[in-house]
Amino acid sequence: MSKSISWAVACACFLASFQSAYGQAIPAWKPADYWFLDVEVFPREAAPAPPMRNYQINVLVSGKSQIGGVPCWTVGFLPGKPVPANLGDNYSISVAQDKGWPVNIIYYARFKRVPEPALLAGALGLGMPLESLGLVGATPGLKQGITRPTEQPQWLERFGDAGFITAAVPGYPMEVFPLIESGPLPAAKSGARLSLAKHKDGEFTVVEALLKVDDKEKLLVRQKWIDGEKWWREYERYIDGKKDLEARREMPATNKPSQIEVPADKIGTRDDPLYLHRDPKLHAKVEVEAKGAKLADLLERLRQATGLNITLDDALTGHNPDLGYIQPTKNGWSARAVMSIIQTAQLENGFWEKTPDGYKLTGKSLVSVPEAQVSASSSRWWLIPGIVALVLAAGILVVWYRLILQR
Repeated sequence: MSKSISWAVACACFLASFQSAYGQAIPAWKPADYWFLDVEVFPREAAPAPPMRNYQINVLVSGKSQIGGVPCWTVGFLPGKPVPANLGDNYSISVAQDKGWPVNIIYYARFKRVPEPALLAGALGLGMPLESLGLVGATPGLKQGITRPTEQPQWLERFGDAGFITAAVPGYPMEVFPLIESGPLPAAKSGARLSLAKHKDGEFTVVEALLKVDDKEKLLVRQKWIDGEKWWREYERYIDGKKDLEARREMPATNKPSQIEVPADKIGTRDDPLYLHRDPKLHAKVEVEAKGAKLADLLERLRQATGLNITLDDALTGHNPDLGYIQPTKNGWSARAVMSIIQTAQLENGFWEKTPDGYKLTGKSLVSVPEAQVSASSSRWWLIPGIVALVLAAGILVVWYRLILQR
């Protein structure tokens, strides 16, 4: 048996033994799980004081993805209420479903211009309209504009097969790692060493990630979990031995589940925020231009990718919206994300109505008639009086000619 196979078997056995003793080593997330975090910042030395020390960060499991062939959860971190002046942007982490380590991190810079539609839902992989989610009301940034994603590989260091966010992103408690205990992992290229520890503290399972550089503590992240729950209850982060960040999960009321629930009679209707997400054929990838994408071209690509008949309602004949800027991705956008963008682009009450062989876009177009077309059509109105005058003149000539013949 090779060393790699032996290591994989050992890891699997370790995770299984940990799970039996301390609950799940990897939380059982589902798309649309979300949590509200109350955050407090502790000023760093030799750095300006933050404009706001207490605020909210919202976390959303926005879907699934494949990163280098690894099935991942996509976890978004978004500023909530109030929005600190220095924390207007968003982050997305791809977390391996089988091991719980992050494999990719993306920073989303926000732009204030808001062309229809707001693209954040698609950018985070939701592929669904967000207006009906409870998360939106507590996340103003979702309504404020479009985003441009940029991968940040320098923030994520590799320790053998493990990945860890070593950048200590200011203001965001976004370190994600499996709930396991491990001695020092293989050193990163930078020479940094990472180890995980855990212990019981009353009802909590406490997990700590310790990063050392030159044998000195550089970063310590402590999380307190309740067995069986999907996100930590309490969080602390220390940089060079000094507290940098503290957070607590806001506990929802017992009648407000954190998982989106849709009544059976609402599934597939306008009141179902997951209706596109439910169709596996809409997980297919579609290439989209960054700017200037044409609706007719996207509809054809959607048909080719999904095998479904994607059409427009007769009332939308000539509807050609401005889709704004759409950041290209390496593997393309999911069909459901593209459809979500289309159904909110300069369209009132946009909705993809299910048909026997696909989907039909319905709604009221808000696309303005081009000015040139308006001016050209308006400029033709001056012809009408002239035409009327010519017709009257011709009639007078005919009457006059008949009078002459009768003499």
